[in-house]
Amino acid sequence: MRRWSCVIGFIAAFVCSLFYLLKKFRFIIFKGIIIGLAILLTVLTYARNNAWKDNITLWKDAVSKYPQNARAYINLSGAYAGKGQFNDAITVLQKAITIDPRNKFAHFDLARCYQQSGKPDKAIKECMIALQIDPKNIESYILLASLYMREGDTRKALFYHQRFQEQSVPDTRRSP
Repeated sequence: MRRWSCVIGFIAAFVCSLFYLLKKFRFIIFKGIIIGLAILLTVLTYARNNAWKDNITLWKDAVSKYPQNARAYINLSGAYAGKGQFNDAITVLQKAITIDPRNKFAHFDLARCYQQSGKPDKAIKECMIALQIDPKNIESYILLASLYMREGDTRKALFYHQRFQEQSVPDTRRSP
């Protein structure tokens, strides 16, 4: 409140001046103010709408405003991945991991991008990191099972599929 208390005098002076000018020059100044405000707000709206034209520009804008926000980088990577730009998504996710190394979503999304880019070894490594962070991350188990199945390692694929089932089905047994 103290910050704004010094402005009250300026606001009162501005309002009094505005009423004086409106009385003296009537509607000429009023029309000029309204038209000027309309033009200013139109330009500001147009500039802001540029950031919202697609997901990539929206999240680039967020990253530029909040460069230490890992979530903004993760969402930007999702926009890149959605357009098939996996190399850009990988670069952005690596930045998110630099900011927040224990972010399971960044590691899992990076694993998916590596998978889509044909880099299964890197995808497996990132899934393992995601599981170290959150051992109940069922998406990582599913992705690992899929990766190992594609690699032809059915033993590991079955192991991670079973781990997925253990995590996704609640234990309903009663203890004696």
